[in-house]
Parts: sequence; C-alpha cells; structure tokens
Amino acid sequence: RFRNTYLTALRSGNTKWAMNFISEFENEIIKQGGRNVVDMAYSHCLFEAGEYEKALQKLSKIRTNELYLKFDVRNIALMCHYELGNTETVLSQARSYLQFIRNNEDLPTDYAEKSQRFAACLQNLVMLKEKKDSAGLEDLHKEATGYAIDRKMDWIVDKVRESLGRIK
Repeated sequence: RFRNTYLTALRSGNTKWAMNFISEFENEIIKQGGRNVVDMAYSHCLFEAGEYEKALQKLSKIRTNELYLKFDVRNIALMCHYELGNTETVLSQARSYLQFIRNNEDLPTDYAEKSQRFAACLQNLVMLKEKKDSAGLEDLHKEATGYAIDRKMDWIVDKVRESLGRIK
C-alpha cells in the first residue's frame, strides 16, 4: 500500500505530497526492514522533481534480491541517465537490462514484456535522437503511444516528442 500511495500521488503531479507521505512513514517502514523501499520511494520523488543525480545516489544505496525493486532501480536509473545526457550509459545499461530480462525465466510474462518494451524503446530513442532521424522518431512515437498505459511508456512518448521538437 505504501508504494501504491506515493506512486499514485506522483502520477497526479503531487510530488511534494508524496515526499511528505514518505517522510511521515519512513521510520515505520524502516523498522519493518524496508530501508530499500524507502530509498526507492525517495528516488522516484527525486526523479519526478528533476533531481536526477540525487535520485541516482538514493538508488545506489539499494541492495536487494526483490525482483520488483531490481526492475524499479533499473528503470529509474535509465531514465535519470537519459535526462542527464549520459548516452553511452543508457545504451550500455539498456543492453544489460534486456539481457537480464531474457535470462530471467521466472518473470511473469506481462512484466517481462513491459520491461523489455521500455528498455528497447529507450535504446531506440537514444540512437534515433543521436542520428536526428525524424522518420524513425515518428515511427517510435506511434509504437510507444500504443503502449502508453504505464508511466514509463508515457515518459518515453514525452521524450520522443521532445526529440522531434528539437529536430524540426
């Protein structure tokens, strides 16, 4: 419930409320062994606030075997590196992420597909943006828009639009 609450607030643009919520329940969550959950929550908020370096610092503290947290860490890290203009890091981490997904046969199929789609679209976005390939970006926009039912793909769609705006 903690995760769903702060993510819902972030989706509706209430970053300050989400930060206050996390702060209010932080000690209780940590007492229950949830230090990673708290660090992840703060990294989500910092990302939404445009504090990409700070979000990466929080992410670097997370050590977990929990699969959903591993995915969250990779997703937010990729988005932070993209926002910071770390092109080579994004491409390298996206390749690694795709391999991680392929090697994890225990993943629920829908989760694996969503994660694969995100990493592949981000990889394509970076390469097309670098080439200033407006036709390729238009195609990627159409593809990503069809999947824009989760926050990560909404973000991809926004980044494709930004890239198209800079090329035209």
